[in-house]
Amino acid sequence: MSRRHAPAMAAIATAAYFVLSIGALRAFAFDLPAELEQVLSMLAAPAMVLLLVWNPILHPLGLTSGEWVMAPNGAVTLLIIALYSALAYGLVRLLCGPPPSR
Repeated sequence: MSRRHAPAMAAIATAAYFVLSIGALRAFAFDLPAELEQVLSMLAAPAMVLLLVWNPILHPLGLTSGEWVMAPNGAVTLLIIALYSALAYGLVRLLCGPPPSR
């Protein structure tokens, strides 16, 4: 992977990880085997923690939903994922330096 594409790839990978983690947790409704649920929950846990840390800010604004576990609603979740992807892009851009000139 070239230095030119590394920041974009980091942003895409970050967004994909969050979306796949949410999908993995939604898959629990399909009554998967316990071992598979355990693996999926371990893989998705970091993403869920990074989404749930926003609750103290979002709950007073009415931007969370859920009964047992409060979580950001759909549109806010997409904004948070975009924020984390932008942070990944910026961090990799900082580590790789400016893109090479043509």
